[in-house]
Order: sequence, then structure tokens, then C-alpha cells
Amino acid sequence: MNWLKKISNYYHINIKKDYKVIFLDIDGVLNLIPQGEDEYGDLFHPHLVNNLKSIIDKTDAKIVITSTWRFSGLKFIEDMWKHRGLPGEIIGITPHIDICKRGEEIEKWLEKNPIKDYVIIDDDSDMLPNQMDRLIKTSDNHDHIDCVDIGYGLTKKCSIDAINVLDNVHRSKTFIDRVVCYNEQGLQHNPYGPAVEYYDGQVEYWVNGEYYSPNKFKLFKRVNNIKKIIGAGSHKKN
Repeated sequence: MNWLKKISNYYHINIKKDYKVIFLDIDGVLNLIPQGEDEYGDLFHPHLVNNLKSIIDKTDAKIVITSTWRFSGLKFIEDMWKHRGLPGEIIGITPHIDICKRGEEIEKWLEKNPIKDYVIIDDDSDMLPNQMDRLIKTSDNHDHIDCVDIGYGLTKKCSIDAINVLDNVHRSKTFIDRVVCYNEQGLQHNPYGPAVEYYDGQVEYWVNGEYYSPNKFKLFKRVNNIKKIIGAGSHKKN
């Protein structure tokens, strides 16, 4: 699917740069053991929905759906949210990209929608390295008293952690990067994180092994609250 050609199906046009966003999975987060069903499918656990509400009440965050439930379309998700009286405002769904990590789909959404901050709530961890400090994982939380089954669900502890991410509590503003290195095969890109590379009087910007234009790199830094890059320097191939 060429999501760039179907842009209106994925997000609203009036997304504001000062938004805080929850990238929300559903299965393993709100939906575990079915609590009945309606015309939209399985009903969610009420106490997990209440925990989502507490995040929104504290942060005024908007919601972007990353779950496979989004394959039914943005209107389906919006109608379900309204019908069930679920908390928060749905402002979009992430694009579907075959054979990729969910984090890449989130990154694509962010490229088209600069926002203030975000948190990812998911029971899986298939995110990009630069997203891991924003991931609230809703699985294997056996010690959370309100978890479901074997440690699943958006628990109270998870909701507090999500609020802290959105409020920038205990989150570093500096990304510690590697020093660019060269050997007989040429430049060796580290597969993780952003880098500013200087060589032969030229400047290049790289993120996760991908070349970024200066504007795209600037956007990446702003979206991810990166204030400083450490480790990049002037290097020449021997």
C-alpha cells in the first residue's frame, strides 16, 4: 500500500506540533480475555481502559493506533471509540508497511507529522533503537497487581511510566553516539542511533544506517528530544 497516496486515511490534516501522542497497540494492552463483544468485536478490560484514561487526563495526549485493528481503517477505529465511549481523541493510525518493524511504521508517521512528544504502548518490542526509551511494554509484568493473565495489559504501573515519558521525567536529552570508524572496507556505519559525520570537508547525517537530509535529521532530533550528539568528529579514510 502506498500510504503517501492515501494520506487522509491515516491521519487528520490538523495535527498540531505541540501534540503529545500515544502510539497505542490494542491486543495485549487493552484487549486480552474478551469481556463480551459488540458490533466492533471484543470488548476491552474496563480497568485497563481506565488506566489509559488516567494517562490522557494527566497529559492531554492524543492517540494514534498501531494495532492490527487499524487494518479496518481510521473511520472504523473512530466509530468504535465513539460507540464505546473510550477515552481520548484518535488522530490517526500508522501506515502498514510489509515486512518491517512496528517502530518503522511509527517513524513513517512521525516523518509526516512533527509533534512535541510521544510514548509507545505495546506488548511487543519490535521498535527502533531510538524509540526504546519511549516504549512502555505491557507484557511480562507479573509483579503488577492489576495485570491480566501472565503479566499482560496496560497496568497502573505502566500508565504511570507512560505519563513520566510524556512529561520527560528521568529521560536524557543527550544521545550518546559512537565515533565514526574506518578500515580497509571503508566507512563502517553503526546500526544504531543518529550521527553527524564529518570527513573531507563534507557533513553527512545518518540514522540507523540510513542517510538523512539536513532537514530530515533536524526533524528527527526535534521529534526525539535529542539536544546533543556526542562521539561524532572529524575523520578521514587512511
